[in-house]
Amino acid sequence: MAMKRRTHRRGLSLPEVLLCATISALLLTACGVAFKASFASYRAHQERQSLMAIGRTTLARLARDIRASDLHGPINTANQATVSSQFAAGTMTDTPGIQMIKQTADADDPSVNAAVSTTWVLYTYQFSAATHTITLTRTVNGVSTTVTLAPCVSDFHVYMTPTRSATNVLTGNPTYDILLRATLSITLTNRDGSNNKVIQDGDGVESERFIEAAMPRKTFTGL
Repeated sequence: MAMKRRTHRRGLSLPEVLLCATISALLLTACGVAFKASFASYRAHQERQSLMAIGRTTLARLARDIRASDLHGPINTANQATVSSQFAAGTMTDTPGIQMIKQTADADDPSVNAAVSTTWVLYTYQFSAATHTITLTRTVNGVSTTVTLAPCVSDFHVYMTPTRSATNVLTGNPTYDILLRATLSITLTNRDGSNNKVIQDGDGVESERFIEAAMPRKTFTGL
């Protein structure tokens, strides 16, 4: 009767098990680091895209109102109490806001009547360093409505270049009374006035700057 040969199966030794475990841990760590970096990049991209959307929308709205309005002027502030006088003297001004009056009806304000001043619309764009926002105030016949146009604003400048109207040129009046060109600069950072994140995507350190220029369509009427 033939006897069966007993085979012995040898398992992994302790050093081999430890080596396999070490290699597996290194691979998992590398995968985790790569995934974390990819996720952080995605969140930063989302944060940047959100800031870009805010900046483009804000400047597009502001530039549109500058082009459509009839009268423009800088805003006097506590630090710039005489900026309106500088504008009237022909000096380019740099202020954190702008005021505009619309005297002609359009698709946005069809009820405006050039002959009735109580129907004119006053737009006031104002930057607040305390809240990191730009607000838009719309005033008609003394009644004002204010909305927050843009959050995350860390810096805002309106550079206004004045010129003389056709009437002032023809009459010899030296006052600069209308806007020739406005250059807008806005810097957005994902922080509010309390240094908290506004957009939850990302780590809050992304910053974007936007520049736009606009000229009133009616500046040279009559020249």
